Amino acid sequence: MKQLLEALVESIDNNVDYCTRKETELFLDQCSDQELLDRIDEFDDSDTVFELGRGQTAIVYISSINNLKGENDPDQNKLVVVKSYFSKRASWCKNEVEALKILKDQPYVQQMFRYLDDGKRCALIGEYVSGWTIEQLGKRLKSDKYLAERYSKFKIEFIVYFLRMLLDTLVKVHDRKIAHKDLNLSNIFLTVDQGKLSIKLIDFGSSCIYVNNGEQCFNGNGVTPILYSRSLCQLSNIFFHDLWSIIIATYYLYYLKYTEIKCSLVTYYKELCLDPLSFVEKHYMVEDDRLKAIQKAVVSNQYLKLVELLSR
Repeated sequence: MKQLLEALVESIDNNVDYCTRKETELFLDQCSDQELLDRIDEFDDSDTVFELGRGQTAIVYISSINNLKGENDPDQNKLVVVKSYFSKRASWCKNEVEALKILKDQPYVQQMFRYLDDGKRCALIGEYVSGWTIEQLGKRLKSDKYLAERYSKFKIEFIVYFLRMLLDTLVKVHDRKIAHKDLNLSNIFLTVDQGKLSIKLIDFGSSCIYVNNGEQCFNGNGVTPILYSRSLCQLSNIFFHDLWSIIIATYYLYYLKYTEIKCSLVTYYKELCLDPLSFVEKHYMVEDDRLKAIQKAVVSNQYLKLVELLSR
């Protein structure tokens, strides 16, 4: 297992020259929101800005400070991530801003450095995350013979190791009364922090800050999620989406592919809500007994059992 972890740490590119919060604040101190938003509007026509992704709510770019300032200073080529929200989705931007304010300076979350808003447009300038998404990890394990050989030897141990890190990260986020709600495997990064593998969550655009005293999601000590007696698929449990990522990640890392479910979205959720355990057994259950027990513990609300299984 140690060989696999060392190989992953060595393989993950952590040499990118990216900006810190202090550097970003210093470099952009004299720039108004409107000036920066005007330059972001020109990113699609730029040869020096990379479009990382485009969704229903926003476009995400990788940009240097120079691109944002319209300058060519060799000391300001460090990278940041820019998330430009479509005007019709501005409310989603504010939702993300509030969550990231609460999670400021937490090492397990992609950081927001500056929020831009001129009344018509809004965008976030944030931390460039160096590492691999879990999807990218899967692809690398298929193409890199050196990593693949070590992964095949320690696959179960690594999956448990990763799930332990993921659960620890989720508890820290949930402890601040925040649910991510869009924790697909493209929003979970495997990074290197001080020479060790770590996890960083990105894209809190769908997140929810939970403040309803009528239905607490945490017990008295503010750390351990309550063990719900009802099904995890009940919408009243806003952490369902986050916990479900453990089941999906287990399947993906075991088979290095997504499960194939050939049914409509309506049928999918109907089956899931009628009998969650049968649904998981049918579509997501892996062959290894320990990993099976982990998946069952998640879908059955057995949090203490889950912690026990991941601590062995």
